[in-house]
Amino acid sequence: MAHYIDKDALVAEIERIKKEECPIDTYEGRCKLFWFEQFLSFLNTLEVKTDEDNSLEKFKSLQHINGDLRQTSKVWGYAPNLYFFDGMWHVGWFSCEETDVIAIKDFEGNTPEEAIDKAYNWFHSTFCNG
Repeated sequence: MAHYIDKDALVAEIERIKKEECPIDTYEGRCKLFWFEQFLSFLNTLEVKTDEDNSLEKFKSLQHINGDLRQTSKVWGYAPNLYFFDGMWHVGWFSCEETDVIAIKDFEGNTPEEAIDKAYNWFHSTFCNG
């Protein structure tokens, strides 16, 4: 059974504790405030992880493309790759058949997520009608 956390309720509870309805000058009040704030920090960390997971899903949706950049390819063609080069993250399509190491299409970003977002936006606007 899944348990869902109402983040807004947690923030409200932290504020309630801070307003002396549950005085923080008591050991119990300090403990509650500390652990609620720690838990809220943990929830914020999970939100960042969700963004990373979303980028992974975006990257997984990218398909092989033909060399003319007009069609997707079920086999071979050019495959999407995520790599770090020269201080930047890249998503580029490289040939599956040739030993050519030049990408026919390349997007770069300061983070893997930024490069993936750029590639995803281009791919879906080009091959998926927006």
